[in-house]
Amino acid sequence: MKHIVLADDLTGANDSGVHFLSEHGKVIVNIDPRDGEPLSFAQTTIINTDSRLLTPKQAYDKLYGITSSLPKNGPTIIFKKIDSTLRGNIGSEIDALIDAGGFSLVCVASASPRNGRTVSNGFCYVDGIPLAETEIANDLFNPVHSSSIKDILTTQTSRPIGLIELPILRSSLQSGIQHIKKLITEGKKIVVADSENSDDLRRIKDICSMIDAKILYVGSAGLFHALKEGPLVSTKGLSSPLSGNILFVIGSLMETTLKQVTELQRNKNVSVFQIKSVDMNKGNIENLIASLAQRINEAFTHNRIVLIKSEQANNGLLVPPEVVGTALGSLVKIIIEHVDIDAIMATGGDTAQHILKQLDVKYLEIIDEILPGIPVTKLSFRSFHKPMIFITKAGSFGNTKALTDIVNYLDGPLEGKTKYIGAYHETTI
Repeated sequence: MKHIVLADDLTGANDSGVHFLSEHGKVIVNIDPRDGEPLSFAQTTIINTDSRLLTPKQAYDKLYGITSSLPKNGPTIIFKKIDSTLRGNIGSEIDALIDAGGFSLVCVASASPRNGRTVSNGFCYVDGIPLAETEIANDLFNPVHSSSIKDILTTQTSRPIGLIELPILRSSLQSGIQHIKKLITEGKKIVVADSENSDDLRRIKDICSMIDAKILYVGSAGLFHALKEGPLVSTKGLSSPLSGNILFVIGSLMETTLKQVTELQRNKNVSVFQIKSVDMNKGNIENLIASLAQRINEAFTHNRIVLIKSEQANNGLLVPPEVVGTALGSLVKIIIEHVDIDAIMATGGDTAQHILKQLDVKYLEIIDEILPGIPVTKLSFRSFHKPMIFITKAGSFGNTKALTDIVNYLDGPLEGKTKYIGAYHETTI
């Protein structure tokens, strides 16, 4: 059985792919599929559609085109990966997959319990707080105005939506099956499922698999984590510690990430460069990048860890992520042309996307996971003489020590510390 996952941003693509790691084949993430360019396929193929910040029409067209071009032969399961906090063009992308893929029912299971995202009575909660009351809801470029998943989807698709709540989900399997069949009889095309833990997510899959219909599973990485059948045994961390240079590129504006940066500075010797996003929107951006690159290259001569972070101006003028991402990507490209970098860590899907675009990287190979939601990938490109470790993290993921833990992982496991292996379990070494 092969799997194809369509994700709307790069951090989500990587976060999903790590749950398919096994001894049976590679997991490949296609970075930016364009018309006329062939996709790279593996046992599990993740396709980053890079559609979260598109208009609904653009997102529909892109998903329809990609879905229509997928191989029709062989046993393949298609999943749609979404943000656990419901950002993006979820409704229009579901419409595209139904129209192009012939799905008769869509099961939306967006919870990611291990990252604190749960769904109860059709409402999304983040660490027990209703989504609309969190900083995520106030995302500068992708705000979410409701905690109700049904209400969010209703603004994005005209297809009828039903709900399977926890009491039904946790009752007998037959009761759940009958409830889904009743919703189908009522004309519902999308079913939003409650879930507070991995057992709930597995139960959803068990119920839907008993329905005689072509079902599209739509969920966050939490769904893939729950459906994994066994522990990851193919990777045990890096084969050897990395003693070389590490570059952090912080494009996320989430408070969670900013606290992680502060904690990293407390625990590690880090050279930090802060760039105002408004400066990236000026005509002299090339000179700014060249000057910054020279200073950062100099910093690497006396420090192996350098961190670059962007900040939006406080005057109300927001600089589009496209502009910031392109500038950061160009800066990284110049840096690695002059400095031997072993690992890059990027926060924010748009930032990671633009770095890889500037490096002309077509795909990543997922090899491990450091902490929940922080996967490790390997990349190669023509202008660099060796494979490089590339780590991604969504802005709102991880505890305060997440960035510090990334450095510890790259430096090698520390005796007595908890090290996460893959997506299914953790061990203490």
